[in-house]
Amino acid sequence: MNLGNKPQGIYFEQALQHFYKQHQIEKIVTDFDFNHQCKVYIGSGQMFNEFGRLGLEMIADICEAINLDYYLPQHNTGINKKDADFLITNEMIVDDDNKEVESCNMLFSHFTIPEDSGLSAECGRFGYMRSQFPQRYICSVAILDDIRKLSKPNPLQEGKDNQVIYMNSYTAGIPDYFGNTLYDCFAFMYKSLQEQELKE
Repeated sequence: MNLGNKPQGIYFEQALQHFYKQHQIEKIVTDFDFNHQCKVYIGSGQMFNEFGRLGLEMIADICEAINLDYYLPQHNTGINKKDADFLITNEMIVDDDNKEVESCNMLFSHFTIPEDSGLSAECGRFGYMRSQFPQRYICSVAILDDIRKLSKPNPLQEGKDNQVIYMNSYTAGIPDYFGNTLYDCFAFMYKSLQEQELKE
C-alpha cells in the first residue's frame, strides 16, 4: 500500500493476507469453474457503507474469476445510486430486486448482526421460490460475518453483559447452508449445481 511519504502500512496488508488465507480465496479460483451455467444473487446489508461495498466487490471479482454469473445490487445504479438526480421509489427497488432474484438460480446471503430486513426478505422470498420450483432454484447459502459468533455463551454474562450474538431464528432457518468461510459457500454452490445436473 502506497501512503506517499509515510512508512508503508502493514496492518491492512496483514489483515488482507489473513482474510485470503482464512477464506481460501486462491483455492476458490483454482477449484471451481461454474462455466456460466448458473447465476447467483449476492445479497448483503452492507452495500450501503464503503467498507462493506469493497468486500462485496471482492465477491463479484471471485464470481468473475470462476465463471459464475451474478447480480450484485450495488452495481444497479438505476435503483441504488443514492446521489442520483432522479427519483428512486420503493416500488422501483422492489420491482428490480424481485426481477433479479427470480432470474438467479442461487442466493448468497452475507449476514451481519443485526440482520438487514431487506436481505431477510430476499432470503425468505428465495426460500419460497425454492420450495415451489426446486429444479430452477438450486440452493441458498449464507455466511454470518460477525466475529462475536466465536464467543462461547457464559451464564455469568446476562442482559446487557451478554457477549453472544443473536440471529432471528426464522431467518437463520431459511438458507440450505451456512458456511464458516467463503470457500465453504462456493463449494456448496458448486456441489449443488453438480447434483442438479445429475438429476436432469
